[in-house]
Amino acid sequence: MPERLHLQLLSQLAAILPKNCQAIFLGDGEFDGIQLQQALQTLGLRYVCRTAKNTQLFENDLLFSFVDLHIGPGEQIAACLAYLWIVYLGLVALRKDWVKVIHRADRCDWSLFRLGLALLDHFLNNDLPIPVSFSLMEKNCVR
Repeated sequence: MPERLHLQLLSQLAAILPKNCQAIFLGDGEFDGIQLQQALQTLGLRYVCRTAKNTQLFENDLLFSFVDLHIGPGEQIAACLAYLWIVYLGLVALRKDWVKVIHRADRCDWSLFRLGLALLDHFLNNDLPIPVSFSLMEKNCVR
């Protein structure tokens, strides 16, 4: 499915979301395009997007892929749990008002994952306790 269709879908979704709605966009597989992520940020939506294993990654002008990370089949579960924990920390940052400390006071344009990494970094650098326990389902949560 091309990214232009993802953007059309997002446009339709934005038209029916209530104003001031706090929604999290969960994109599976191919929902990882740069334009889509920019559109999600413009709409003020939080997002988590999976990506293909052959995606090229950049960090400090270094190009690499997931294969370069040498994560084997047995380690994938640990990597998934670590990912969920970092996203959870992103939610902690939002709910406990840490965003203005770790990012900006006027707005937030980071994903939940990026917020979680920043919060973890802040906790580690300031010798603060790190929340390590989380549940995937909250009480009275309908899925």
